[in-house]
Amino acid sequence: MCPLGYKHAEIEGEDYYIFFDVDRRWLRLSAKFCELMEYESSELTGGTVDKLLPEGITHNAQLWADFLRTRYWSGLMAMKTKSGKIIGIRFENRRLADGCLLSILKPLDING
Repeated sequence: MCPLGYKHAEIEGEDYYIFFDVDRRWLRLSAKFCELMEYESSELTGGTVDKLLPEGITHNAQLWADFLRTRYWSGLMAMKTKSGKIIGIRFENRRLADGCLLSILKPLDING
């Protein structure tokens, strides 16, 4: 659990974010992210990104281990909404000073 109650300065002004644990489980998701992915927060909380990965894309354990060691990981990924639409996402994962793990997400316009 977050000692600050998920009220971090890093999320101010951010619409799309996820707090997660070292086992990759989602602890708190922004309302905008849930809306983008067409899920209720309760449907995603406790789950992992695996639920939203398109067919044929899998979790990379080595990159995850590197993130836990370095405390930072950024890149691009594809996620699938509840209705099946594929959305490009730019992500920036970091371990905050209090130990919380945060992902700031930016949807990409890959259809236009």
